[in-house]
Amino acid sequence: MEYLHQLQARAKWTTPSTPIQLGTVVVIIGDNSPPLSWPLGMVEAFHPSKDGATRVVTVRTSKGSFVRPVVRLCPLPSQ
Repeated sequence: MEYLHQLQARAKWTTPSTPIQLGTVVVIIGDNSPPLSWPLGMVEAFHPSKDGATRVVTVRTSKGSFVRPVVRLCPLPSQ
């Protein structure tokens, strides 16, 4: 469980971050559920805003596809 909290650590927003790529496996952070029950998903599509920044993505899970904000996703490290 502590591992999930370490993955969620965020730097100050002024520092550039690595953008989420298509096919990235993510944990979908839930408001009313404990961290061990957060579902896994894979990024399927981007929904860029007018300024070109991606703030919303489509995530495919075992229960279907959902549109979620990027700030509510926790990308898992890939090799």
